[in-house]
Amino acid sequence: MNSQKPKYFSPSYIKDDFLKFRNSLGRVAAHFIPIAGNRIVFPLLLKTCMRRSSGFCLNPYLASYFFKEKLLVTLPLSRINHFMRDWVLIDRSKMHMSDYFIGGGEWDEIVTDISTMSVLKEAQQLMQKDWDFKKTSVYTSLHKRAEASNPKKRQHVLLDTTQKIDTYFLQFKELYESIKNNGLLSTPSDARSIGIAIDKNGNISKLPGGQHRFSIAYILNLPEISVEIRMIHREYLQKICDEFNLDYIDGVLKIAQILNEKGVHGN
Repeated sequence: MNSQKPKYFSPSYIKDDFLKFRNSLGRVAAHFIPIAGNRIVFPLLLKTCMRRSSGFCLNPYLASYFFKEKLLVTLPLSRINHFMRDWVLIDRSKMHMSDYFIGGGEWDEIVTDISTMSVLKEAQQLMQKDWDFKKTSVYTSLHKRAEASNPKKRQHVLLDTTQKIDTYFLQFKELYESIKNNGLLSTPSDARSIGIAIDKNGNISKLPGGQHRFSIAYILNLPEISVEIRMIHREYLQKICDEFNLDYIDGVLKIAQILNEKGVHGN
């Protein structure tokens, strides 16, 4: 049981072998999604997960498979003012927050203000320089890190050469122009919807993934954004189930309904 308080764990300490092992587990698990995510098995898995007193459990891909588009909600962008760290440490176990649908414990050490998100800072710098990325301090910083053999990784690419760094910013600008002209209309075919987590009080945090799309929407001041519920704190789900006398499946659906209607429960 994961009883300790989740703490942020810097991804720089994650070894490549561990990442490869996690990815291989994900590929194996993908084959079982149609079985574990069906209408008979998934409710049992959710019930078992909720019976745990703490910790994180249940693959969000199973939830996405079971609920499908019912987990998609449209929120005012202003409602998402925190983001959840990607890697956390719980009881000496390294865990990635995109791997769990049900969360637990106190989140104050793994959730932080959206203004501190590094990709958002990059987007704000780029806007200030009218997207002339070579004039930004982040461009200089990425070069220095590459020269020191400590390159930054962005969108799963190690930015260890000038060409890779330039390509990263050119693609960033291309995505900006697309969203500026067309809006954040739909999820790219090779990407999932931007995910959110709901804490025990019903507050919303952005989950890892989709940082560039979210950051561009943020600097463009888009009024609304389409997101997917990808993690719910067990205490909040239990609260909703008790309040409306629902089972866990209907409790999740009720949370989606509340978010679509109000953005945050109680507001």
